[in-house]
Amino acid sequence: MAVGHEQAISVAAPASEGPFGRALAWVWHQRWLLLMNLYLISPVLLYELRVGEGGPDKTIVFLFSASVLSLVTAQLVARRPVVAHALMFPLYLVVAADLYVILHYHTRLSSSMLLTIFENLEDGREYIESHTQALTAMLAAVLAAYALCMWKIRHLRLSTPRRASLIPLAGLALVYVGVHHLLGLWMWVATNDRSSPFGVIPQAYTAGTLYREALRDAQKAQGFSFGATRSNAPAEPEIYLLVIGESSRALNWQLYGYPRSTNPRLSQTDHLLVFRDVVTQAAVTRKSVPLILTRGTIEDEQRTAREKSIISVFREAGFRTYWLSTQERDPFTGAINRYPREADVTRFYERRLDGRLIDTVKEMLAQGEGKTFFVIHTLGSHFTLTSRYPRSFDVFPDDDAALSEQERLINAYDNTIAYTDSVLADLIDLLRQRRGIKALFYVSDHGENLRDDSRGLYGHYLNNEYDLPIPMLFWYSDEFAASHPDKVAAASTNIARPLNTRVLFHSLTDMAGIDIHDPETPRLSVFSPRLAKIRRMVMGEPHPFDFDRSTLAKSLPGHLN
Repeated sequence: MAVGHEQAISVAAPASEGPFGRALAWVWHQRWLLLMNLYLISPVLLYELRVGEGGPDKTIVFLFSASVLSLVTAQLVARRPVVAHALMFPLYLVVAADLYVILHYHTRLSSSMLLTIFENLEDGREYIESHTQALTAMLAAVLAAYALCMWKIRHLRLSTPRRASLIPLAGLALVYVGVHHLLGLWMWVATNDRSSPFGVIPQAYTAGTLYREALRDAQKAQGFSFGATRSNAPAEPEIYLLVIGESSRALNWQLYGYPRSTNPRLSQTDHLLVFRDVVTQAAVTRKSVPLILTRGTIEDEQRTAREKSIISVFREAGFRTYWLSTQERDPFTGAINRYPREADVTRFYERRLDGRLIDTVKEMLAQGEGKTFFVIHTLGSHFTLTSRYPRSFDVFPDDDAALSEQERLINAYDNTIAYTDSVLADLIDLLRQRRGIKALFYVSDHGENLRDDSRGLYGHYLNNEYDLPIPMLFWYSDEFAASHPDKVAAASTNIARPLNTRVLFHSLTDMAGIDIHDPETPRLSVFSPRLAKIRRMVMGEPHPFDFDRSTLAKSLPGHLN
């Protein structure tokens, strides 16, 4: 894009300087305009490049291209940069808010954050009141810098014809059509459009859609209460963590007999119970996670809508509750979008490494002792695999050209398991340092197919021996063992029982000694000596099926039998 003064529409430079010299002269002449555009796309550069965190994922191509092309188009259409940037003034404030969120909360002003703000408007007002000085200083700095730059570019005018705007506009259209071709739905495109500065528009639309859906779903459970009570609550602090994994299959866990060292730290961890035979109720996140967090079942899935989740159980029992996630809230995750609303504190770190959650748990626990319950929803082994761990966890080479594509795929997947191992071990170490009764439950939502055999299957919701068996672990502290020796004994006895994720809800309430007056709890808790034989129903297509009556139970990979 060539710009200059209103009267001189190109930048003069001696021919002897050559192309490089002319380019430098052009950059210097347009430095204020370039700085303004750089500011407007800075959230993408600062957050999406993930410097020091494994590098960017593939969405960076989409986000950067859309950011640049949209800005170029807007300025070419307006002809005068000062007019274009005057019209974009509200976006300068949006970018300022985006940068503030990145700096203080390590996430973007995306649909998840916008939805969190909508759901906590009263807290938002209190936040603004308590941070007035810092927010005012930041706003003043942005306005001063904006005014200075606008003064500096007041005489600039584009020398290219207006029809030149068709070139970046066509490029922008190709980018969005290409992404739509890959994702299949325009709502997916909107959900993933975190470009800057115009990406706030589809993100706000997505947040509005989710907000309306969440309100509608919340109405179904309006007024619902578990009536949770605790007759013998310990006097000392209690900290309980539920960590939900993503796409992590038991087959590749060293703890389940996998020959590779994918669990070097957990393998050396004391007080860790590994439940040997667990399958998910649904090999797809939007179905599996609600069935983990609620009393919903395959036979009565609507119970996930009629009732609240395990978060409300702990909250009713006097616990301060947290929902921490590296996933994002979008229109395709179904009922999962409801449950963060039930927590006292919600944090989303979209597509960041799961290690970010450790720092947040540490930060929250530093605020004081008491009764605390965390739900931690990780990205785990979600595609794209190489974006799920830092380069220091490239234990099994994921880019060695001498290896086949399949070998690199398995290596990358195993690296995600090794990183999950480290995250869980760090969380356990963090709990050990705290006073009181502590415990951690880990379960994956489902497994994954990795083109393991001649069928060449990839992904999940295929309901087979690769995406149904999942890891489920329980770690307990010395204090937990001393306070609840009967629960530890029962769980140790039950580790070899055939289980599914239906036991999670009841096990967590039983673990913490919370009574919700449900006669099913003793039959469905791994901490109960009365744990019953569970009919392991799986959400299949076209109909649910009994895992243990299918051929799958007899065809599991060797070390899972």
